[in-house]
Amino acid sequence: MTLLLGACQMMMAGQFIYDNIVYEYWNSSKKECTLVKVLGSPREIDIPETVVDNGKKLTVTVIGYAAFRESSVVKVSMPNTINEIGGSAFSSSDLEEIVLSESITEISYGMFSFTKLKSVKIPKSVTKIRGSAFSDCALLTNVELPDGVTEIESLAFYNCKSLSKIALPADLKMLGESAFLGCTSLSSIAIPNGVTTLMSGTFSGCKALKDIKLHDGITDIGSNVFFYCKSLSKIALPADLKMLGESAFLGCTSLSSIAIPNGVTTLMSGTFSGCEALKDVKLPDGVTDIGDYAFSGCSSLCDIALPANLRTLGNGAFRHCTSLLFLAIPNKVTDIGLYAFQNCSRINNIIIGESVKVMTEAFYDCQASAVTVLATE
Repeated sequence: MTLLLGACQMMMAGQFIYDNIVYEYWNSSKKECTLVKVLGSPREIDIPETVVDNGKKLTVTVIGYAAFRESSVVKVSMPNTINEIGGSAFSSSDLEEIVLSESITEISYGMFSFTKLKSVKIPKSVTKIRGSAFSDCALLTNVELPDGVTEIESLAFYNCKSLSKIALPADLKMLGESAFLGCTSLSSIAIPNGVTTLMSGTFSGCKALKDIKLHDGITDIGSNVFFYCKSLSKIALPADLKMLGESAFLGCTSLSSIAIPNGVTTLMSGTFSGCEALKDVKLPDGVTDIGDYAFSGCSSLCDIALPANLRTLGNGAFRHCTSLLFLAIPNKVTDIGLYAFQNCSRINNIIIGESVKVMTEAFYDCQASAVTVLATE
């Protein structure tokens, strides 16, 4: 049975209206109901603990999927009887302020995305922040997370452009891909000890990020993690680091020095590409491969000691390193890729082992008269 409400409101069987809000039976034996949709254009809503339908008293325990989506509601409070809030519950609404139930265990997918929320305190009962939970909350400046949160999923705080700082929970174990992508005001953050992997794009585009504390137990930094973090001038990489992903620091134009830990054996494609202030690079002897465009555009780099066990230099590895003056290529190197030193216009001495295979275009746009190639004994 379907009831017609006015010109455009539809209500399904099992649903009823109480105080201009649509509810739905979902557990008749326990006399519980779900808040389905708000009617009209209220600015403030105080969700009741109980409602009545045909003389039956029901406890409100769930806010349904998209219940307040695109609504005009600005302020919401709710009772602790509510233990679940559906995905996109407040998405694209005018919400600015909310008091959450202390019985919910997660902030659901897209719950607050595209709202006008400015500040929020997450209850101690919450253990998970689902994907895109706060994405595109452009006015959000303050988020209080309890220490019991163990997972922050992908894109959770995507494009929260006003968020300048956030204290990550002590019990955090997982920080999802692109969790803080596009948080252009974020200036500092500390990674808790339980997080051992920084997934792809975690802080990509955080152009104000200056201070990040990484603990030594982190073993993997994924691709694009610090992509275009233009204010990042220094960073201490974890002692246990094994993996540094593609374009991890691409476009970090203020980064001036970096020391690669001993466990890293490969510099992936574009790792430090476009780091135009980078002057001091320390590579451990265990590095065997420097990938395509790894240091491309590092225009302040004038000297670098390549590792003794290096075997390959990828295409464009040091392309446009216009301050580079000298380079000794170790004997174990077997391949130097296309345009590896293109436009290294100031280089005046390169020592190359006799077993090295050099692509013809490796020194394209370098002044031949300023390059000395010496065979090793």
